[in-house]
Amino acid sequence: MAEDDSRKDPVPPQVGDGRNRYEIIRTAHLGSGHFGDVYMGQHYTSREKVAVKLEHRSGSIARREWEVMSAMDGNGAPRVHYTGMHGRYYVMVMDLLGPTLQRLLESKPNRHLSFDQVMIIGTKCVELLRKLHAKGYVHGDVKPENFLCSPSEGSTISDPSKGLYMIDLGLASKWRDSSRANGHISYGQRVDHFSGTVRYASVNAHLGRWLSRRDDLESLGYMLLYLFNGSLPWQGYCGDDKNMQVCETKGRLTIESMCRGAPEIMQYYIAYVKNLKFEDRPQYDYLLMLFDSVNGGMRKVRTLIEQRSTEATDKDSWEDDSRDKETTATAGQKRKRSNNEESAETEAEPIAKKYKLVVPKRIKTHQWVIISTSARTGNVC
Repeated sequence: MAEDDSRKDPVPPQVGDGRNRYEIIRTAHLGSGHFGDVYMGQHYTSREKVAVKLEHRSGSIARREWEVMSAMDGNGAPRVHYTGMHGRYYVMVMDLLGPTLQRLLESKPNRHLSFDQVMIIGTKCVELLRKLHAKGYVHGDVKPENFLCSPSEGSTISDPSKGLYMIDLGLASKWRDSSRANGHISYGQRVDHFSGTVRYASVNAHLGRWLSRRDDLESLGYMLLYLFNGSLPWQGYCGDDKNMQVCETKGRLTIESMCRGAPEIMQYYIAYVKNLKFEDRPQYDYLLMLFDSVNGGMRKVRTLIEQRSTEATDKDSWEDDSRDKETTATAGQKRKRSNNEESAETEAEPIAKKYKLVVPKRIKTHQWVIISTSARTGNVC
């Protein structure tokens, strides 16, 4: 829901200037975000249909979204045609795309998506997040409402296999800090701070910890479970302490309980992302392999586990928490990654990779929970 302030000013009939003028179709309201609303619009002369985002919020937050969208340059996010001010509104005009994943879910009579659909969405979302992370940012609010399908001619509901795009990057933040030796921001925490959406937020976000790449991937795991089952175990909490109730439930549930009703793949996915450290570079190719059901993704993972089991010298080596010890998926010695190479992370990675395998067990995925006396609420029950 948009903030109340965004309802006080009337929606302008047009925005932009010169050749970048766009008419707003005020009867075509496409959706609402944390800070404003999105309408359909069209270019003043070419009549090209666009999406017009009108927001009331601080200039620094709006400019951050413009900065991230510009960095993506239409590669994984809508192409931006115009940014500027109109009265008290911050305006962004971008490509008009298809419906959100949330609307796709709501179009299904049984309110959940098929195995194949979710595997496709998982694959495409990991690829999108890898692109965003390669630019040095984390999204900070991964949820079905923030992924748009590619438009599909002659269809009211688009097919996500044709393409997905990230939107609502106003809560994005930087994980990369080139001034530090390891190229990563330093760890921090403020227990009275929360941003994002309670339903999909990582445990770290609930606890006010600075976000890194692992948190986007954890939120994606919750989103995929939601698309599989149509709900999550912690839905329904309300009240001033909803944030902490949801956080405690996410920490208390075993991986098996959390993933009940979903394919076994999701247990491996959740186990992996829950074991990532703050500065860890995720093994995106391993996650993509999990979702590669057409080519037997789970079969490949089981083969790697069997190989690792044969090589293991004792059972403790399965859960080695050392950041530097990884399971060897291919022959050869492990090569150290330089700080410069980490900072210059590219979208493409070689197929022959070394993967840190995390085997899901019937254990709780809990973390130490810091209880704050500050009341913190979120956006979705």
